[in-house]
Amino acid sequence: MVGETTNGHLVANYSTIILRFLLAVSFICLSAPACAEPPSKNTLGQVDIRDNRNTSIDLELEFSDQNGNVRKLRDFVLRNRPFIILPVYFHCPRLCSISSDALLRRLSESQLELGRDYSVLSVSFDPKDNPASAKQAQQKYLNSLEHKKMRTQAWHFLSGAQANIDELMRQIGFNYLADPEGSEFSHASTLVIFTPDGVISRYFYGVSYSERDLRLSLIEAGRGAIGSATDKVLLYCFRFDTLSGKYSLMVIKLVRVISGIIFGILVSALLFMRVRERRRDTSHV
Repeated sequence: MVGETTNGHLVANYSTIILRFLLAVSFICLSAPACAEPPSKNTLGQVDIRDNRNTSIDLELEFSDQNGNVRKLRDFVLRNRPFIILPVYFHCPRLCSISSDALLRRLSESQLELGRDYSVLSVSFDPKDNPASAKQAQQKYLNSLEHKKMRTQAWHFLSGAQANIDELMRQIGFNYLADPEGSEFSHASTLVIFTPDGVISRYFYGVSYSERDLRLSLIEAGRGAIGSATDKVLLYCFRFDTLSGKYSLMVIKLVRVISGIIFGILVSALLFMRVRERRRDTSHV
């Protein structure tokens, strides 16, 4: 009887604990926005990113930089060098800051040099942004790069008129949706890699890409103008997987590279032995 009573108390206690836990979870889900109804499919469809690789953007579109200079897009990029466009809006409290922070970390880690090998354009899709808000964004991010001795003037923060914003975002396939008040936007996170003449080469979605993948994408978009010999060998041995957004190793190409190296070593060794034998024969004569 004592055992049955003890077991009954244990069951009752566990039941009480479980009931309290379920009530607490229910209360949190009823009161917290995180448990609110998810966005509708229609909303999600309006903030997607269309893959426009291998198409060109209009480099004649005009934008203002953080200093108030109005110039064409082509004037903000380096001659014969690839460039990055990061769509943001400068007062975004969440995702834009996370996206910019991720790019900042990757650039700080990169063996390529900002201002020598590539340039970056953070382009606002909010027409209310202006050179003053762009200047604040520039100071926030570029101060972190100055100690890296990078040419920070090659990272531009651009704002523009609604017509030019709409056209550029349409060309890169970036869709976003303003809230009813027009102060915030629903949007995804991406950065776009371009060839020197403005052809879309790569997209990186989200914020979890690696320095290696970003570097190889820039080298590939640079069409041989940037990157070390080692980088170019790596690029030959790796292929970009559009599903994962990463470069994956191509074993066949790696085997070819290794076979080529071994063949070169063997040929060099044979030539060396041949030359040494000729010198030995000559010395005997």
